[in-house]
Amino acid sequence: MSPRKKTVMFTGGGGAGNEAIFRQLSERYELYFVDANISNIDPKIPSNKKRQIPLATAENFLVVLKKLCHDLQVDLLIPAVDEELLLIAENAGHWGKTQIMLPHASYVKAMSDKLITVRTLEAQGILAPETEALDQDISKFTFPCIIKPRAGRGSRGVFQVSD
Repeated sequence: MSPRKKTVMFTGGGGAGNEAIFRQLSERYELYFVDANISNIDPKIPSNKKRQIPLATAENFLVVLKKLCHDLQVDLLIPAVDEELLLIAENAGHWGKTQIMLPHASYVKAMSDKLITVRTLEAQGILAPETEALDQDISKFTFPCIIKPRAGRGSRGVFQVSD
């Protein structure tokens, strides 16, 4: 009898690249892809490898995800949705046998704030774009410049100002 394949679950199952992950790793691992909108998961991933979960903002998000990990005997959970990361990281010690592929909660929290991220990079001597908070003296800003929210992802809320 061969040993059981490790079971790996990815949140954000409808994200780009998951079909390639399935194609590359499904022989080696038992893979599951979960998403709040199961119809977003690539149709090339078999239906029995897809599960629906609530949005991270839902009150029962963690309970449902933990139960799913328990029921499917998930060895490794790989969260991929920004809104889930801190919530999962802050509860990393409460997943039973399921390991979480995620940095410590303090790191997730810091890197979720673009201003703190830049300050952290600068403190390590890593070059980063000149960055200031809008509550600073804007007379020292060089225009045109890019304005973006401290939180969020993609290009939401990002725009250029000329003066």
